[in-house]
Amino acid sequence: KNSEMIPIEEYTIDDVCLWILAIGLGTKSEAFRQNAVDGKMLLELFGSPSDDEDKSKEDWKDLGLTTLQAKRVVTCVEKTQHMIEQEKEALQCVELQKERDSLQARVEQLESKLEKDKPKEEEKKQEPPKQQQTAPPPRHIGPGRGRGRGRGIGPGRGRGRGRW
Repeated sequence: KNSEMIPIEEYTIDDVCLWILAIGLGTKSEAFRQNAVDGKMLLELFGSPSDDEDKSKEDWKDLGLTTLQAKRVVTCVEKTQHMIEQEKEALQCVELQKERDSLQARVEQLESKLEKDKPKEEEKKQEPPKQQQTAPPPRHIGPGRGRGRGRGIGPGRGRGRGRW
C-alpha cells in the first residue's frame, strides 16, 4: 500500500472522520459524517480565514464545535497541509537522490571503461606507426662519378700518372 499522505482536498468523508478522531475530536466525527464533510468542504470551512466570521462560527456550531475546538481544527488543517508539503519535498529529494545515484553509477561505469581502453591507447602511442619500409632508391653511378673523385676509372682515363 502507498504510504504517501493524500492532500486534504482529496479526503473522503471517512478520511475526514478519521482525521477528526486523530486530532482528538472523535466525539464530533459523527456530526462531520452527517453533514457530509469531505476534504474540500473541510478546507472551505477551516482551511483559510473567512471574510464572514459570523458564517464560519455558524458552520462550526452546526458541526457541534466550540470556538476553541474550531481553532484546533484550523490549526490542525494548517499543520496537516504543512506535513503533506514536507512529505512531497522529501519524496522529491528521494527521487533526486535515486537519479543522482543512477547517474553516479553510470559515470563510474564510463570511467571504468575509459580506464580499460587507456592501456590500448598508450600502446598505440608507444608503437611507431606501421609503414612499409622500402629500400632507398638505387644511386646511379655514371661516368666520372665513381670512386676516383672526378677521375675516370681505368687505363687512359685520368690526368694523373696512372699505370693502367
